[in-house]
Amino acid sequence: MNKVEFLNELSSSLSSLSKSERDDLIQYYDELIEDRKERTNQSEEEIIASLGSIDEIVRKTTGIKKEKIVIDDPEIVSSYKEVDSKKKSSNNNTILKIVIIALTFPIWIGFVLGFIGCLIGFFASGVGLGIGGIALICGSFFVLSSSIGDAILHMGCGCILIGLSLIIVPSLIKFFIFLFNESKSFIEKIF
Repeated sequence: MNKVEFLNELSSSLSSLSKSERDDLIQYYDELIEDRKERTNQSEEEIIASLGSIDEIVRKTTGIKKEKIVIDDPEIVSSYKEVDSKKKSSNNNTILKIVIIALTFPIWIGFVLGFIGCLIGFFASGVGLGIGGIALICGSFFVLSSSIGDAILHMGCGCILIGLSLIIVPSLIKFFIFLFNESKSFIEKIF
């Protein structure tokens, strides 16, 4: 039985409880299974088998006090305390990370803004090359009346500039998208 099947069956077996109590218990077992998967590298099926049958779990639920389910299995209680302490330490770590980011702001903001400025500069140069190429090609028609060689030179240089622009601008756009996605995943890892 996988986790989804187990949680669905457990939820239907706990129909005598209120929705909030049932949801709390389902959420608890969901977190318990995920936590054990990370700690022990066991499969969901092995973890669920070690928890016992659904009837046993329902029997272990001895009472309800202030919308909290009382569980008399010591292993489950100790595991719940571990999950709870991880949540508390995670909150403390988040506050510490925010403080460190705020204190080091004057150092890293210069690097970030400088890097962004360089990227914008490269992008503007690529666009400028394209505009310059178009201007050279248009200007070659005016030069055509005086010298065919100069007109061909202008057209050739214009085509080269447009080609460079067509290489640089799409590459930078892909690089911007890559940087945005990496920055987003980095921030998600931090918090």
